[in-house]
Amino acid sequence: MKTNVWILIAVLALAWANMVVSYSSESDDDDNELTDEDLCDEGAPMDVETHNSLKCSCTTSYIVTSPDQHSYNRLFKKIDKLKACRDCSTIKRAFTDVLLIVSIETTEKCAIKLAKKGYLVEENSVQEVGAALPTLPVKLLDRIDQVDLPRDGASYDRNDATDVTIFILDTGVLFTHDEFTNGRVSFYNDTVTPNSPIMVDVNGHGTRCASVAAGANIGVAQGATVESIRVAGSDGLAAADDVLAGLDDIQRWWNSNPGSKCVVSYSLISTSFSTTLNYAFGNLSANTDCVVVVAAGNQGADISMADACNYSPSGSPDVITVGGSRNRMNGASDDRIGISNYGPCVDIYAPARNIDLAAPSGSSNSNYLRSSGTSFATPAVAGAAAMILSTTSLTPTGSETMTDLVLDILIATSAKDKLTSLPASNAAVLPSNNRLLNVVSNTYYA
Repeated sequence: MKTNVWILIAVLALAWANMVVSYSSESDDDDNELTDEDLCDEGAPMDVETHNSLKCSCTTSYIVTSPDQHSYNRLFKKIDKLKACRDCSTIKRAFTDVLLIVSIETTEKCAIKLAKKGYLVEENSVQEVGAALPTLPVKLLDRIDQVDLPRDGASYDRNDATDVTIFILDTGVLFTHDEFTNGRVSFYNDTVTPNSPIMVDVNGHGTRCASVAAGANIGVAQGATVESIRVAGSDGLAAADDVLAGLDDIQRWWNSNPGSKCVVSYSLISTSFSTTLNYAFGNLSANTDCVVVVAAGNQGADISMADACNYSPSGSPDVITVGGSRNRMNGASDDRIGISNYGPCVDIYAPARNIDLAAPSGSSNSNYLRSSGTSFATPAVAGAAAMILSTTSLTPTGSETMTDLVLDILIATSAKDKLTSLPASNAAVLPSNNRLLNVVSNTYYA
């Protein structure tokens, strides 16, 4: 899957490796490390009682990934013994299922030291929600149930995917909303505030995404079970370690429920590339039969920032990356929605402009709104993936994953070459896959 992207991933990984290796020519003696003044330019700390030295005044949250179990076991002792780390490092949490990861608050000096010791060290990046204000209405289901325009207004009747579980990693889900009938939506975990979990959706983004994936009236897979993992706060921001904790939850769920039919829908977007996140999402796809679907991102209005390969997890070759489409010319043609990222890492597009969504609003369980963004194209594809799992018997062989097999069907059943201004697959700049989600095939029926 996405083999043409491996070269780009390798180049980016090599660039990171070179940055780490650039320190390896130094002596392994701590005395040859950068000085505190080199690493922190904000001056002496205001509270000298809290910060015993300058190096402790500029700590950052990092994600440290171990290459193997032995290195992971030794990591904690290294943090305790290395002079660069022991004085002002706080281990926040550790994960062992999807990857061998430790989240740590420490200094750049310690991070560099651990990288020299062979660990992959990255800053704890931020993911965020990505929706835009609506303008004209679009009927998502009325577009994906036919190949050609104009929309025919026919009723939507497809397999309900009642035997499939869709995990929504987002801001939470209002499971009492009218779209989520018969107790189909459950709170699974809160990785943001696990000691005092918030079981509702204060932000609203997760509820909107869940309603597209599995809403009883406006969703694609209208009978699927939804499990909500809150990985982002009320401000819509998610630290990478909170996302990793959510992936760890799903890996453990799968370990306890092998053979279950599972889709992961992730609509948060990033502004950076993270090898750790790409590995983690890829490992979840490789080590389970869960189909992993992620958003391409909403930086597409600026061509210099529009390549989905440059972000994570949209740049991972092991997931299904979803871009956003829209109707133009009074519904006579399809095109990429202007904010959607594109390029070779985007596998498929789905409607993303002015989508009908369930919306939390005070005590009301009947509120709706319209909004736009690849956030809402993603759960549409996740819902379609759930229907494929429900109606087919797929068995990955060799290095294939269930994500690979479902993507093959999504591609085979998609409407081809409908997005009018998308670059061709052989374009010199941002070559793109012109595929629009389509559920006309018998595959999507019971």
